[in-house]
Amino acid sequence: MQSWLKLNCARGRWWRRRGAYAPSSRRACMLRCALSSLGALAFLGTTASAALADEALLQRASKPSKSSRTRVSLTTGFDYSTGDYGRASDTEILYTPLSIKVARGRYATKVTVPFIQVTARSDSATIRSRGLGDISAVASYQLLSPEGDLPRVRLVGRVKLPTSKRNLRLGSGVPDYTAAIDISKSHGSLTSFLNIGYRIVGGSTDRDLNDRRLLSAGFSYRLSRRIAGGLIYEYREASRRRAESVEDLVPYLSLRLSNAFRLTPYATLGLTDSSPDLGMGLTVTYSYR
Repeated sequence: MQSWLKLNCARGRWWRRRGAYAPSSRRACMLRCALSSLGALAFLGTTASAALADEALLQRASKPSKSSRTRVSLTTGFDYSTGDYGRASDTEILYTPLSIKVARGRYATKVTVPFIQVTARSDSATIRSRGLGDISAVASYQLLSPEGDLPRVRLVGRVKLPTSKRNLRLGSGVPDYTAAIDISKSHGSLTSFLNIGYRIVGGSTDRDLNDRRLLSAGFSYRLSRRIAGGLIYEYREASRRRAESVEDLVPYLSLRLSNAFRLTPYATLGLTDSSPDLGMGLTVTYSYR
């Protein structure tokens, strides 16, 4: 028999593969059911807001700085999404990250600390869980500069640490490791970009939790000196067996208010049952050189 945990929310029970069972309240079980469907969104994946924060930085000078000056940027905002994720009840997620990025020459590092609130709704109850999510750290190296016909190529490594409290179920409970390559190329006012990655789940006792492939692609078009708009397609392979992959479309605007501040509002349109039905968000980035 498959090594997986089956939830029976109608009777408020956890059924395990060996037939052992422990009673649970219906409210707690409803929250567990909702949270179990969100691994690709808030717990095990990169949100649209994080992807857009990185993409906004791509719109800056394409060549790496030859000076030794350190560049620092702070990013915050919110990402709100809602959907039934193939279940009978709706679930809402509010993701609020705080990121600091330090870049010097071809190298850059970033740390993100997220706050997550999950609201599960049914006809009879509304359950909320909120708290600190899993902290992630990213390091990148710009391998190629976009000189002549060459694209911009960046190597990226990411580590997610299981810092969320286990009883809140706002994280996977295990670390994961991601390796990716970013490729972008500008053609006048148009910039196209592609990200290909692979995520490895480490130290998991859940045999149903899989490593997975990641892909995002899109374009940005500069409408004026301070305004750009674009579209991102995101694909994340299903993190669990018998689940659909996550696929989203993310239209966005990038508004440079000054040399230091940038606003990026966006929407999220889910394409599969594992994706949110709808979402929206905003990132605010302050950069200092």
